[in-house]
Amino acid sequence: MHGCPKDHWILMLPASVLEDIFIDVVLQEGDEAILKLALVCTRFRDLVTREGFRRRAHIIWLDSVTNLTVFSPYVLQGGVLQNVQTGNV
Repeated sequence: MHGCPKDHWILMLPASVLEDIFIDVVLQEGDEAILKLALVCTRFRDLVTREGFRRRAHIIWLDSVTNLTVFSPYVLQGGVLQNVQTGNV
């Protein structure tokens, strides 16, 4: 698979930082960005194809187009849904 050389500086970033960057890319470019990112290199593919990443991206997108608290007792805090009443997911 082509893409980033193993010593490229971007691969030195922690997974959490890359995920935050990728979430922004997905919000700007839509779901097709996940496929494009997955084709760059194996590390990117491994990050964006995780169920947790896809779920977080979807929840953040959903919150960007609607107010989740109107429909649910959950609020988005740091990319994670939290129950307003209990504090749990």
